[in-house]
Amino acid sequence: MITVISYAASYRHQPIELFGGDTPELLELAVQKTMNANSQTWVLDVVLHAMESETYTTALLQMDDLLEDFESILSHSPWLAGETYSLADVAYTSYLTRLELLQFHGMWQDRPNLAAYYARLKARPSYTEVIDNYREDFLEVLSTEETFCYQLPSSHGI
Repeated sequence: MITVISYAASYRHQPIELFGGDTPELLELAVQKTMNANSQTWVLDVVLHAMESETYTTALLQMDDLLEDFESILSHSPWLAGETYSLADVAYTSYLTRLELLQFHGMWQDRPNLAAYYARLKARPSYTEVIDNYREDFLEVLSTEETFCYQLPSSHGI
């Protein structure tokens, strides 16, 4: 789900630029040649339709549900699996970081437990060590191709 969101918000520009245009025929051929069979359908949908794609909408709704689950869990404990930092926190740190880099941090604006949790994650020395080693060109692609604030479909009730 985070990969789909990343492609819709930022990475979709790479195959368009690489293959010289955004026509469905050109991109379909390019995706068939460069992507594994399991990814071709969703990649093509997201590259062609970005945030209007059904694949993106589904991924964003799934992410929103996951973050709502985190908000609930974090109302009872400081970390995802209890009282101490664990592999669960390690696993999902990259999700929150990616969302922030893509300018989707508004997804926890009204989730105070999740916002406090992410602040705790970012305060860890290991977080700073990793973020300080991100490649600048990687960060630039994530944050400058298009800047979006996420918006859930109105049918989701938000």
